[in-house]
Amino acid sequence: MSVEGLLSEVQRFNAHTLDVALGEQLFFGGKRVFSDVKPGTSSGGEHHGAKACGKNELKGAVDHAKRTCDKALGGQKGGEGSADVAKILKEQTALVKKVDELASLVAKLQLELASLREGQVITNRHVLILGDGNLSFSLAIASSDPETIYFATVFDSREEFIRKYRAEDTLRDLEALRNVVLVFGVDATDLPAHWKDKFDTIIMNFPHPGGKTNLKKSKILLSGIFKSLQKIMDNDSQFLLSLAIGQSGIEKVENPLMKELPKHKKDSWQAIYFGAEQGFIIDSVEIFDTERFRSYKSSGYKDTMKGFNNREGLTLAFKKCDNQGKKLEEFRRDEVKAQEGVFHYYRPYYSQDLSFLYKINETEGEVLALKLLKALAGNCLAEVTEIKSLRSICPDPELPNRIYRIVWQGVKFPMGRIMCGRIHEELRYQIAQKIVEDNLPLTTAAPVAKAAAPAKEETAGDDDFDLFGSEDEEEDEAKKKIVEERLAAYAEKKSKKAGPIAKSSVILDVKPWDDETDLAEMEKLVRSIEMDGLVWGGGKLLPIGYGIKKLQIITVIEDLKVSVDDLIEKIQGDFEDHVQSVDIVAFNKI
Repeated sequence: MSVEGLLSEVQRFNAHTLDVALGEQLFFGGKRVFSDVKPGTSSGGEHHGAKACGKNELKGAVDHAKRTCDKALGGQKGGEGSADVAKILKEQTALVKKVDELASLVAKLQLELASLREGQVITNRHVLILGDGNLSFSLAIASSDPETIYFATVFDSREEFIRKYRAEDTLRDLEALRNVVLVFGVDATDLPAHWKDKFDTIIMNFPHPGGKTNLKKSKILLSGIFKSLQKIMDNDSQFLLSLAIGQSGIEKVENPLMKELPKHKKDSWQAIYFGAEQGFIIDSVEIFDTERFRSYKSSGYKDTMKGFNNREGLTLAFKKCDNQGKKLEEFRRDEVKAQEGVFHYYRPYYSQDLSFLYKINETEGEVLALKLLKALAGNCLAEVTEIKSLRSICPDPELPNRIYRIVWQGVKFPMGRIMCGRIHEELRYQIAQKIVEDNLPLTTAAPVAKAAAPAKEETAGDDDFDLFGSEDEEEDEAKKKIVEERLAAYAEKKSKKAGPIAKSSVILDVKPWDDETDLAEMEKLVRSIEMDGLVWGGGKLLPIGYGIKKLQIITVIEDLKVSVDDLIEKIQGDFEDHVQSVDIVAFNKI
């Protein structure tokens, strides 16, 4: 073969020389292994002996590499490498904790320093912005309003924020503004206690629980936000909450006063209801101003940079009221007097049932009952209507039985579900007490014996208000004793009397949160509710759509013993992990 032919054969292998060298360096820890045995000869033995030696060298290199990796990763039990790695990890954890503590301390000091300058109190407004995902809203509003001090917060840590949103430019621009304080790692459902009474306005735009849209998680988030704000806000501050179209459960209306029950969407975040539960009431409702903050881009949809549709969203302005502990008489006195049959669209409302037995003419009895209701509840009652389909005659004694549906609504002050239930029980007790005291020709199925205990507490608390005392204390005590004896006799009589036979058949639709809800467990929980006068019937699963099914279940109730509204509230309240909503499909008198 010619020289040129040999060169052409060899050059094919030369092209891979660099690859082979790099491979050897990686395999043998950066050192190339050379053999002093010439091809075709042996050293101290035959050729196979040289081969065995080469294999041993290769095995030794691999073992050395494994030992090196184990040492670096802390794989040696009790070894020096493992101890070093553990020590480094411990120091890193302690350092991260220290940095978080320092960040919290810096935010606290910045808040205090923002309020003081050379010993003079600044009149600047302080605004807290919660959950501003990519901080674009904070930059937009703070740069346009230099006289206001803004605390811009995000849920993520600084490192997570940069990784998720890649908004280094926004960070730089915000840090250059003198009226902005940046705080990372702030949970809107667990705000620091030292922020109490520090802010004039708190803003949160389009909050979301993260991940796949879930109404249950959204409601839990909103409830947590109101609970946290209730601890740091005073009655002069306001909370501006912006929600996407359809989320709030209400719409913007020109005149919130209307002559029919407001139609609040249950399949929503129910913002006014969760707010009222913590003492918050809506002051105003506006369309979210996208033109004013053109540079603001919402983000965080499913934990990504993708934004939400904020057009046609609503901004709800809430103010805080300290009235959740008020009793019926206080609430009735403080509430504004509204026209009868007029409702406020921006206020939550709740329905409760109340029954009367008339010992006189039905017409006269109804006039007397309604007069008694208005005297005791007054402005808190938005509407009182008789449920005519439930009219019946009590068999023993034969008295007309009438059931009235009461709609409770606070206009000047918020009324939550828990407060409404408590006040309704107070009303039932006071009606029974008034009937006995004034010997009225009425009877009501109020739990007198159970309600007697709160009355004693109220009497004991009256010492603070009875500044001048009574001139006839002995007479008052005698009257009080007579009333208590009559109430006890009434309760005993009611307990011995045979239960009323007036019954109704009710069909309920119980809807789950999603298609992953255990419907068998949900039905089991619903049927676990036991009440005197409540009997569960058949149930079946019916498709709603998108793979979701609802439970339709029948129950028979004794009208004087069981309130359907109380039953529905118990199902929704006790089993909120499974039940989204409960609706009445049919209500028929038996």
